[in-house]
Amino acid sequence: MTDTILALDVGTTSLRAIVFSLDGNILGQGRSRITSLYPKLGHVEQDAELLWHNMIDVIQCALKCAKKDKQEIAAIGITAQRSSIVVWDAETGCALSPMVIWSDTRAVGGVDWLAKGYLVVPQMAAAKLPLVIEKIIGSNTQTKQKNLRWGNIDSYLTWKLTNGVSHITDRSQAATTGYLNPATLDWNDALIEEQGLDRELFPKIVDSWDDLTVTSKQAFGARIPITAIIADQQSAMMAHGAVTPGKCKVSYGTSGSFNINTGGNMIMVAPTLPPWVQYTKAGTTNYCIEGMVMSVGSMFDWLMTINIIDNIEECQLMAEQVSDSAGVFVLPSIHGVGAPYGKPEQKGMIGGLTSGSTKAHIIRATMEGIAFRIREVTDFVYNSTSLARLSQVPADGGASRNDLFMQIQADILNLPVARHITCEATALGAAISAGLGANLFELNDISRFAKYDRIFEPQISADEAESRLCNWQALVSNSTINH
Repeated sequence: MTDTILALDVGTTSLRAIVFSLDGNILGQGRSRITSLYPKLGHVEQDAELLWHNMIDVIQCALKCAKKDKQEIAAIGITAQRSSIVVWDAETGCALSPMVIWSDTRAVGGVDWLAKGYLVVPQMAAAKLPLVIEKIIGSNTQTKQKNLRWGNIDSYLTWKLTNGVSHITDRSQAATTGYLNPATLDWNDALIEEQGLDRELFPKIVDSWDDLTVTSKQAFGARIPITAIIADQQSAMMAHGAVTPGKCKVSYGTSGSFNINTGGNMIMVAPTLPPWVQYTKAGTTNYCIEGMVMSVGSMFDWLMTINIIDNIEECQLMAEQVSDSAGVFVLPSIHGVGAPYGKPEQKGMIGGLTSGSTKAHIIRATMEGIAFRIREVTDFVYNSTSLARLSQVPADGGASRNDLFMQIQADILNLPVARHITCEATALGAAISAGLGANLFELNDISRFAKYDRIFEPQISADEAESRLCNWQALVSNSTINH
């Protein structure tokens, strides 16, 4: 009986395969860390071929844990971090260069595409793909563009799973690359031509969920329908049932993302808070505004790198040893500052250190810095639109497991924060979308998957929250952020 859904979720630092029941419960999962390489300042790369092989391994692990065979999978949904670049050989399917990750800033100081009239910033694939193609062809003069294919990791995985039959992506993924024409919701031929790229490089754009394609028995071991491809932040919105105007969520992954649904209206708040496609289906397009804090989970990884903590679990335990940060402050921007400022060149900073400062103070200040940045993003969105604040903020992601961090966030937002019972909301959203594509669910029924295990109530007043925000902003005012 095909009573399960397989979600494939590729983040920036980990990949997961999770087997879900039709009521949204996790039956089994496999997980693997993804190693990033930093060959030059600002360059962030990963091995796409290794990622593919690891994905096969975690799928096997998830199915074994769930005690399910591949033939018992009703549908597969794919979600992934967005605007990374994989270029592969159209004949062999082998990646021809390292995967360039979205946080890579090699395009900073290059072509100013915004000035040319295109909504393209340095983190987007459109700012970096010409550089990657040029390097591939330059290293092998026999290689021609028509023999290449490119996509984000969702397109690459689909190509691999179908043994080269399907080269596709959806608009939620395509929009974040910078190549989607917002007027036509198709590839922007003017930009592609200006960059001297071949249209054959690009995947076909399909709906976010539908009967999209089928896995190859040779590649996957069974012919299973792939019925959803959706970007990670938009996928998390599905897990929260955020498919009507005003519904929102905050996800705490490698980055932190505040997304709010705007229905069929594409609302431009600022270039740093773009109006992304949330999903498309049968001619209907839903949009969302997104404000991204570039460094969230990566900040906790950094704390491990410099031996402040040995593991993520220590964050809460150590930070609870102190009642406040004792004047220590952190600007969490090791990957630059995102919304609403848009300063990819901005470096992270830590200050207020004294002889009495401890590791616990630094950890707590890191949590506070992230919470302040999320507050800045949400304030900007609500102050720039007529959208009404919800009575509570839904949250998910790995860092949401940290109770102290969630309490700090509730205090700083001065709003209750509701933590999704499934922290892996991106994977759950992919499963929900796959269920929609396989006609297992109805869109107006997915709110039943929005379940929360705890609501964190603010423990300080609105005035105190505002005072703390202003004090932190004053402390970081020596940076290049213009508060």
